[in-house]
Amino acid sequence: MPIMDGYEEVKEIRRFMRKKSMTPSKIVACTGHTEQAYIDKAWRYEIDEVVSKPLKVDIACEIL
Repeated sequence: MPIMDGYEEVKEIRRFMRKKSMTPSKIVACTGHTEQAYIDKAWRYEIDEVVSKPLKVDIACEIL
């Protein structure tokens, strides 16, 4: 992303939704980085789910 990475974008989305008193949306990260350190970082940034690439259709359907 040219301006901010996905973690910062999620932080901004969550901040906006809290400011507007909106019900939080589920945010799912699809990444090639599936090591535990990356998953822990995603959770710290309030990402709800982390799935690995390539994303399998059955997993996508389950999430949706």
